[in-house]
Amino acid sequence: MAGWDGGILRHDPASKADSTAGDMIQIKSRHRAAVAKVLASDLGQSAGHALRHAIPMWQTIATAPFDNDIELAVIDADGAHALVFPCRRILNGWMNAETKERLEVHPTHWRRWEARPKDGAAA
Repeated sequence: MAGWDGGILRHDPASKADSTAGDMIQIKSRHRAAVAKVLASDLGQSAGHALRHAIPMWQTIATAPFDNDIELAVIDADGAHALVFPCRRILNGWMNAETKERLEVHPTHWRRWEARPKDGAAA
């Protein structure tokens, strides 16, 4: 029987084929929960907080523009988080808007980049 073991999907080949659909639902559910955690945490933001303080809401990645600096939400080995630098959508991927380096990321959501003070600078 398939099941989760420390974040790894374990599969027993002797299990019934109909359990595969349940396993896929479990994977999608965990991914959806991780994305929801990123979006709700604002990476600290809640919908009410965003409306009161004009923090842009997260949008699905399919709607990301090509001509703007944007903030990306990703899920990687470190978990769900926002990248700390502005990014730009380019053909077939993403780049760091400051360094122009191509990024190997698979973002789930985006929002408009809000300029932030550099480390050590007054806010």
